[in-house]
Amino acid sequence: MNFFNWSKENLWKETDEVSTEDFKKVCYDFYYHKSMNRISKFLNAHNIKDETNIINGEEIPNIKEIFEKIDFDWLCNSAQTHFHGDFILDNIIQTENGFCLLDWRQDFG
Repeated sequence: MNFFNWSKENLWKETDEVSTEDFKKVCYDFYYHKSMNRISKFLNAHNIKDETNIINGEEIPNIKEIFEKIDFDWLCNSAQTHFHGDFILDNIIQTENGFCLLDWRQDFG
């Protein structure tokens, strides 16, 4: 069985476990706030100033300015589905009946 077909049939099933409005809030918190916290934590841990840099002669905005260009309204406007939070080959085992996903997460955000 093709892994992506298996995933579509068994994993990415639409659900409505929370309201659309609540889901958008959870997505925004996950994608925006969690990412911003991780960026700040990384910069602080490595004593890096978040400033404009010149790379190969090009002025590159700081990471937070780049991050603010992401359209989070679009990103957070999606259907709820079952998912796997760490969907990489290291967490996938092929079985006689299809596949098994390791490192399962019971919720999003």
